[in-house]
Amino acid sequence: MKKLFILAAALVIVTGASAQSSWRVGITAGSFGNHAQFNGGMQNASALFTANPYGSAGLGVLFRKTINNHLSFQTGLNFSSLGFEYAMARDYSLTRPMDHYMVNRVSLGIASIPATLIWNFNPNCKNVRWFVGGGFSLVGHGDKNTDKHVDASPQDQQALGLNGTDYINQTVSSSAFTVLNGHLMGGVEKMFKKGGMLSFAVYLNRGFTPVATSTVNYSVNGTLYNHSFKNYNNNLGLTLTYYFRNFKGSLKPATAVK
Repeated sequence: MKKLFILAAALVIVTGASAQSSWRVGITAGSFGNHAQFNGGMQNASALFTANPYGSAGLGVLFRKTINNHLSFQTGLNFSSLGFEYAMARDYSLTRPMDHYMVNRVSLGIASIPATLIWNFNPNCKNVRWFVGGGFSLVGHGDKNTDKHVDASPQDQQALGLNGTDYINQTVSSSAFTVLNGHLMGGVEKMFKKGGMLSFAVYLNRGFTPVATSTVNYSVNGTLYNHSFKNYNNNLGLTLTYYFRNFKGSLKPATAVK
């Protein structure tokens, strides 16, 4: 599967580089919230403990083919991450609200190759149009098993009754994988007179199999807790993409229907 992912990535890059006369190249950036699901261990948690959504950024190169006035096909190569984030509340100063939580966070880098069909609605008089799309992504990751330990300070131990040797510790397990994810997207894009295009979209990704697990252990007031979470790479985010004009044979932007 790893060789298949490398071959697919190479094919995407070669296709985009050799077909500039019919494909539009874009640079995309995004911000995503990745949600892990409770998987086992103790169901009761300390009031001081929180399992947060994992926030991440993404970057990529996209290649978009216009099939007709309404239909487009898009692929590319994107880089982002998934992970687990836990927090423990502690005494803090109101002048330093960022010190309210001690955070334990582990990231796993991933690469993805999307295949998306996009439906473009008619543009308005300012060459702005809405669009929706959906498809599948080939998502890959290498081996990474890791431990991360966050110690409580002596002040925190005294205030919360914490054991500094095992205050909050998580172990993340994830074997190398290449999996298929589904995604939906929708948004608005502005087409410029010189051929460029700016696109803003809401992006929803759904994984079908768990790709990473995390076990977290912590101690509060002499009580030991342990929980397990699994991650499907489910995420919701926002993306901003700029598509360059075609370098060979300029394509005129679509115009509003009168």
